[in-house]
Amino acid sequence: MQEFLYFAVLHSLGLGRLRQLRTAGEAHRWAHWMYRPRPNATPIDLFVAETSTGKSAADRLGWGRWTNSAIRIHRLPGSHVDLVKPPIVDDLAARLQQCIDRAGGG
Repeated sequence: MQEFLYFAVLHSLGLGRLRQLRTAGEAHRWAHWMYRPRPNATPIDLFVAETSTGKSAADRLGWGRWTNSAIRIHRLPGSHVDLVKPPIVDDLAARLQQCIDRAGGG
């Protein structure tokens, strides 16, 4: 809390750049506090576990505010934890590769 208050005071005074960060953890926290994402025109590929599909239908799990473009939802079986376990992780990897190829990165 003390570190965050220090950040808030320096940042509000425009003096945040004067802070010397001593550890990677400290640098990470300051970067996290300073980051202000903005919407852009990049489509989003959202991978959703079957058990979360009820949540994703209405608000796209909050991702709609970060794009002015399409949100492509990829539904996968199982739970969120199952997405990184065989055999579902193989399906996830194949779909991710398709997204990379479609974007011209592969």
